[in-house]
Amino acid sequence: MSFAKLVSKELIGKKDVFTFDCHHLVLFPWQEIAQKHEFNVQLLTLDHHTDTKIAFNSYACKQNNGTGSASKEFIESIQHIEKSKLDRLNLKTIDSALQNLRHDEHIDAAVSAGILTNAYVISYFDCGYIISDQELAERKMRESMSDIERITAAPITSSGPYTYSLPANKIIVLKKEHNYDWLENDPEGYDRQYLDSAIESRLLSERLDRIEEIGRTIGLPTFLERPYILDIDLDYFSTTKASHPSDPAEFHKLIRGACAITIAREPNCVVDCRLEGEDVDATYLECAIKKHINDAQLNLI
Repeated sequence: MSFAKLVSKELIGKKDVFTFDCHHLVLFPWQEIAQKHEFNVQLLTLDHHTDTKIAFNSYACKQNNGTGSASKEFIESIQHIEKSKLDRLNLKTIDSALQNLRHDEHIDAAVSAGILTNAYVISYFDCGYIISDQELAERKMRESMSDIERITAAPITSSGPYTYSLPANKIIVLKKEHNYDWLENDPEGYDRQYLDSAIESRLLSERLDRIEEIGRTIGLPTFLERPYILDIDLDYFSTTKASHPSDPAEFHKLIRGACAITIAREPNCVVDCRLEGEDVDATYLECAIKKHINDAQLNLI
């Protein structure tokens, strides 16, 4: 059976929406969408995790007699071989790749194959977030310091204007910043109000401003001026309230501007990532997000 059969497609309003359980199955809809736009499509993904693992990393690690102790060089060679088999014009190669692709490796696979030109990641884990050229230069300078000098040095505080360079994997992870004056501290320590604000206009507009700032210095076109896929992992919503923003205008704008929308249910991850005391699940969130997709287009003036 082809993995493509595990992806459902529907038209909500005038928007193609693809839904599936496991996030790496998204390679099929991404290929279909990108091909319609001559493979000049970028990605904006909303996810609890960054999903930036190197494609075929898990598979490569298990090839050394299944011990999981393969050398870095061996792992990289396997990754290179498997990536080279991916042909963005041949669905059979995508189907074959999915047998060896694991969780969180789909974005790198898509970019490496030329299905996507680049990707922006908005998530609650910001490991590998993009760092300005100024801070990178400061970090490099500190490498020559002695251990004592490094320990006693003041925190790195480079002043703007900042410039950025496109990461080698072309995946731009935004730093998790949530010290906004419009958010109160969560006495429980869960960042509840921040998580509740997942698709609030104020939070998303700040993220989009950041994307424009970074993209401009890298030399990428204005985000909204080029085709993009809006990708949503439902584990991005850790609370019931998160899917019901008081101001959804910015989210609806993203929906309307997207050339298509992909939704990963990831039902187990939704349960694992929801806050204590919450009972939100993938079925509930899927209905809520699809209602937003419909409403966004009904309200189009």
